[in-house]
Amino acid sequence: MNKITSLAERHSPSHEWFVKTMNLVFEYGSENVSSDILNTFLRTLAENFASVGSSFGEYLISTYLPILSKPSISDVTY
Repeated sequence: MNKITSLAERHSPSHEWFVKTMNLVFEYGSENVSSDILNTFLRTLAENFASVGSSFGEYLISTYLPILSKPSISDVTY
């Protein structure tokens, strides 16, 4: 996973592509994602949120709001 995420970070054609690629990594390989990878991803988002402009911030909100709105398994009560 480290090599995939490192390549994605260094060679991404756009910030949006990087976010989409990392979302796929998290979706399909979450059990192999280390906390270092997650921290690097979150730091990259935070650093670029302000520097890229409001369009990237709007993209992040439109991408993650539906994901965060879904109930998780731990939210389900029996």
